[in-house]
Amino acid sequence: SDILHQSAFELIHSEDRDEFKRHLQWNEKITNEHQNLTLEQILTNSEYEHLLQRTFTVRFRCLLDNTSGFVTLEIDGRIGILYGQKPSHTLDDHRSLALI
Repeated sequence: SDILHQSAFELIHSEDRDEFKRHLQWNEKITNEHQNLTLEQILTNSEYEHLLQRTFTVRFRCLLDNTSGFVTLEIDGRIGILYGQKPSHTLDDHRSLALI
């Protein structure tokens, strides 16, 4: 019940939030040779699948006890569009993206 109606982003350690947001940007790993690709092109072509892969660690508030400590999570997945969300192709908007 401690996390109901609370943003999961707020459970991430404040020093890790910028890095977490950076990893959720679809174009974070785009190199100069791929800079003209759109998100739709990357999502629909398996040749570019590696551009959506992410592996990073983040400190997440531990909810198992009342010590207010953090546990380090290793996140490994790829960026994808959330079902039921309208895809966004802007560089700043990651509301419709998720790490799966």
